[in-house]
Amino acid sequence: MDHSKANLYFKLFCDAKYDHRNAISSLEFELVCNQKIFSPFYLCFTCLAYFTGARTEKIQYEKIGSFFRIELSKNRKEWKFSIHDISYQFSSITDSPQNPFVDINERIIDNVEVIFSSDYVPEVEENLYLEAKITENYFPVFPQVNNISNVHGNIDLHYGFNIKNINANKANFILRSTLKNFESMLDDEGIQVDCRLDETVKGYEIDHNRQKIIIKSEDECHELYAFLTLGQIWHHSKKKPPYFLIRDRAEYQWRGLLIDTVRRFYTIPELKKLILFLALLKLNKLQLHLSNDEGWRMENSSYPQLNRYGSYSGYKLKIKPHFLSASHEISGGFYTKEEIYNLINYAKRFYIDIVPEFNLLAHAHAILQSLPQLIEKEDHSSYISVQGYTQNTLNPALSSTWEFIDNIIHEYNDIFPFCYFHVGFDERPEGSWKASPACQELMRNNNLKTMGDLQTYAANKVADILKRYGKKTAFWEEAAKGDLNDRSTLIFSWSNEEITEELVEKGYQIVASPAQSFYFDIREKNRFDSPGLHWVDSLSIDKVYLAEVVCHPNVMGIQCALWGETLTSQYSVYKMLFPRLLAFSEVAWTRNNRRNLAQFKKHVDCFMEGELSFFN
Repeated sequence: MDHSKANLYFKLFCDAKYDHRNAISSLEFELVCNQKIFSPFYLCFTCLAYFTGARTEKIQYEKIGSFFRIELSKNRKEWKFSIHDISYQFSSITDSPQNPFVDINERIIDNVEVIFSSDYVPEVEENLYLEAKITENYFPVFPQVNNISNVHGNIDLHYGFNIKNINANKANFILRSTLKNFESMLDDEGIQVDCRLDETVKGYEIDHNRQKIIIKSEDECHELYAFLTLGQIWHHSKKKPPYFLIRDRAEYQWRGLLIDTVRRFYTIPELKKLILFLALLKLNKLQLHLSNDEGWRMENSSYPQLNRYGSYSGYKLKIKPHFLSASHEISGGFYTKEEIYNLINYAKRFYIDIVPEFNLLAHAHAILQSLPQLIEKEDHSSYISVQGYTQNTLNPALSSTWEFIDNIIHEYNDIFPFCYFHVGFDERPEGSWKASPACQELMRNNNLKTMGDLQTYAANKVADILKRYGKKTAFWEEAAKGDLNDRSTLIFSWSNEEITEELVEKGYQIVASPAQSFYFDIREKNRFDSPGLHWVDSLSIDKVYLAEVVCHPNVMGIQCALWGETLTSQYSVYKMLFPRLLAFSEVAWTRNNRRNLAQFKKHVDCFMEGELSFFN
C-alpha cells in the first residue's frame, strides 16, 4: 500500500507513572493506526524529559536533545512499548510528547493525536507570609517610585502637558505603544512643564505644585524615566492627578532581561516591542542569547556554515528538531548584521544596552555540527549534557578552537558596542575532554590537575582575547569555580543566592539571576495544566516580588530570563512574561522598604485588566 496516499491517522496514548520510593518514572506508550502498516517505520516526537540512563525493551530509540526517533515493526495496527528508569517526574502538560509524526519509508505522516495522562498529584501551593505595610502614597506606577511627599488635592489636566522635549516625545511613544487607550499626554494647551538636567540630582525629581510642574534629572536617561512616571500617574488618575513631590532613583544599576532567541526565534519587530516594554518598566539591559546547542542566530561571514547548517533545524537537517519546533519541517533563522545594528540603535534611543551572548565552551552542538573541523578525531570522551546532547563542548586544546573564538570576537566586536561580551561557560557536561589526547597533553604541559582547572584555563584565555579587543568578559557562574585572573569579570549567578554570596566574597562583580526567583520559563503554578518547566517547582508572581537578593556592593544588579524551550507563539511569550515582569521591575528599581505586595497586586489587577498592548 502507498501510505503517502492512504488516509492514515494515528493515536498515541502516553501514560506517565512515577515510583516515589525509587524516584524514577516510566512512560507507557500505545500507538494505534487505522490501518495495518506493512513496513518498518519510525515514530518521532519531541519531549523535554531527561532520559539519561533510561532503558527500553524490544525497541530501539535515538535521542538528540529533546528529539526522539523510535523504530517500530511492520504488519501491525497497534504497538505497545515503554521507557523505564527515567529520573524525571512528569508533572506538567508541558512534559507530554509534542509535535509527533510518523516516517514510513521517508514519507511523513503528521496526522497523529496525542492522549497524555499522568499520575502526578500536585503538592499544596506554598503560602507566602507577608507583613502588612503602610499603603499611603502608592501610585499605580510600574515600577513603584521610591519617595513621594506633599500629596494633596488634584487638578484636571485634560489636555496633558505642554513639553518641548525629545525625552517627553519618547515617553509618550512608549506609553502609547504599550498601554491600551493611552491618549497622547503632550498638547500645546496642557500645563507647562519645565525640565532641566542637574548633576546634583540623584535619579530624577518631579515637583507638581499649583503653579507648574518642574522636572530635574541627573541625565537624559532619568529624564525619560521622569516622563514615564508622570505619564502613568496622569493616565491612571484619569487625567486628574494630585499634587506631589517625587524623588526617585533605581535600587540596582543593572536591570536586565535575557531573551533566548535560539529555542524560540523572535522577529525583529517582536524584539522591538519587547524593548518598549523594558523601557516602560525602566529596565536597561537586554541580553540576546544568540547561540546554543539548538542553533546559531547571528550572520557570520568567517564561517558561513554556521548559518547554512547551524541556524536551521529539521528532521533531515544536521540540527535535529527541538522541543515544540515543527518536527518534520524546517524552522529557525538568523539575524543579519544590519538587523542587529539597527536593533542596537533602536534600543539605545530608550537607554537600553544590548548584551550579546555566544556560548563558546559547552552548549556548542550547533557549532560542532556546522564546523566538524573543530572536533578532535582522536577524542573518545563519552558524555551527555543535561539537555540530552552529546558532542556539544569545544576542545580548548585545539588551535582551531582558538582561531574560531578569535574570529568570532573579531567579527562581532564592532557590531556590539556594549562593553561586556557574554561567552557562556555554563553546564559543561561531566566527562567532556576526559578521553581527549590533546587535552591530556595540554594539561600536562600547563600543570593542570583537573577538568575544572582546564575550564578555568579556557576561561582566562577567552577573557584575554576579549581584553585585546577592548571588551570586558561576562560568564555564567560555572566559569568562576576556579580562580579567574581578572576579578573585574562579570559573573551571572543563576543556581541560587548561596552561589551569589560565594562569588561576591571572592571579589567578582555579580549580576544575580537566581532561577528560583527570576527564570520566567518556570511554570507559574504548581499545577498539571500550568505550562512551563518545573525543575524548580513553580514561580508565582508573589515569589518574584518577594525575592531577596544578596545585599553587597559587588552585586551590580539583577536579571530575569525567558528561556525559549516551551514558547510556541507571541501569546505564550506574553503569558510567561506578564505579570511577573512587572514584579521583577519593582525588585530591580524599588527599595525594599517601599515594596508592598498587597498594594502591588492591586496595581497589577488594574494594569492587566485590558491595559497592556503587547501584540502588534
